Amino acid sequence: MSFLTRHAGGTVRKGAFYAKKLAWMAGLRSRFSTPVGPLEMPRDLISPAVFYHLTNDDYEVPELGLLERHLSPDDRVVELGAGLGFLANVYGRRCAPQRHLAIEANPAMSELVRTNT
Repeated sequence: MSFLTRHAGGTVRKGAFYAKKLAWMAGLRSRFSTPVGPLEMPRDLISPAVFYHLTNDDYEVPELGLLERHLSPDDRVVELGAGLGFLANVYGRRCAPQRHLAIEANPAMSELVRTNT
């Protein structure tokens, strides 16, 4: 790998992130790709820090790893504090609908969970 490739790659990734962030902050776009698929991320509900981690593939990495390693289709899942539905995307695809339940106390966020799963 050349010097230019090593150093320009990081710059390109940063540029791509800032382009996404600018569109998000300006309200031009709210749906973005994440490691679990595309998610709706309304500016008024998602903090810039959460947006950063979601779009840089490092959001809830330990939790994703545990689900990938240990969750089987016949498991039952109850998630208390489902947030925006990030993990619900994973277990929702892996388990039958009657075998998982995502609970979110914030009414605005609970609607987001329904949108994202």
